[in-house]
Amino acid sequence: MIWFWLIAASVAALTGLLVTSRAAAAARSAQTPEEAPAVAVHRRQLAELDELANRGLIAGEELAAARTEAARRLLAAAETAPTPERPGSPRVRRVLAITCAGIGLAALGLYLLLGRADLPDQPYQARLAQWNTLKDQAPNRLAPQELAALLKGQAAKTPDDPRVWFMLGQAHLLSGEAGEASRAFSRAAHLAPRTPDFEIAYGEAVMSYSEGKITPDALAAFRRALAIDPANGAARYYIGRARIADGDVAGGLQDWRALAASLPPEDGHRAAVLAQIDEVQKAGGLPPPAAEAQAQAQAQAQPGVDASSGGQQAFIHAMVDRLAARLQSSPDDPDGWVRLIHSYGVLKDAKAQAAALARARSQFARRPDVLARLEAEARGLPAPR
Repeated sequence: MIWFWLIAASVAALTGLLVTSRAAAAARSAQTPEEAPAVAVHRRQLAELDELANRGLIAGEELAAARTEAARRLLAAAETAPTPERPGSPRVRRVLAITCAGIGLAALGLYLLLGRADLPDQPYQARLAQWNTLKDQAPNRLAPQELAALLKGQAAKTPDDPRVWFMLGQAHLLSGEAGEASRAFSRAAHLAPRTPDFEIAYGEAVMSYSEGKITPDALAAFRRALAIDPANGAARYYIGRARIADGDVAGGLQDWRALAASLPPEDGHRAAVLAQIDEVQKAGGLPPPAAEAQAQAQAQAQPGVDASSGGQQAFIHAMVDRLAARLQSSPDDPDGWVRLIHSYGVLKDAKAQAAALARARSQFARRPDVLARLEAEARGLPAPR
């Protein structure tokens, strides 16, 4: 790497030398300015008239008229001639040259002081190969950005697999890239239009990108999820929240009360919804952002309680919790168990992943094809199709 910087410094120095040398040449040229072409032509015409007069070929009034016309044209050309460029003084050029050289030397010295010239180059493809190896051996050591890079490659190879796009969206959320996450979730929802979880994930990612606001796109996604699954708690919650944000506080609270009544008493989401109903009733609307952020932090500290908006971690935990709850009641869903096991791996929750894997092994003990997918997902390998 040090050779690159040495070559770059040499090229920069050569460029600065070339610029200053050309500036000096321009200064020398300005000291002996050339006459404008039009002025030179009219001067030659006056000289030719004098020569014709000396030879007796023109005289009297004709000579006077010709000389007057040529002189008029010469004056007009002189007035319209461009002003010659005024170069800077030699002192200014020396200061500029020294400054350019100083900047290059300072940059090189700073690199030698703070840089790591001893480290080898790290091409992107080589890093991808290293991350892919790490995914096979210790997937939990991968950073979210590294996992997202690997999933991008997998999505390019299998662009019609909604599960890959969904996992890519989760990785982007963990990386703090809500915009990229929303695009990945949108692709997953497009490929699997009858999956409400994908629509919810897209709407939540759009909300995260919009700092917790339920935009028209997010609201449309929640309504699509509700149309697919009328009992979907997340969709019902967000639609009620949107009504409150639009000023229909009574209508939104009515939606939330109906949602809370449909949840079992031991469900942590029920307590969270009831707490937010109390907050909205006291405030006459949604709480201010500061109070809401504090409520989110408290909700995230309680197992099984979903944060209302904002915060990528809360959204991801909410999605995983909903998937786990659905699989408890409807366990005969191989794809759902594969997604759940992978999601726990992304969240680095080894205990929950092991418990989910044990439950899935028991559920599909007589289906070796499903077991192979589950084991591959638990090890961080691409699940066989």
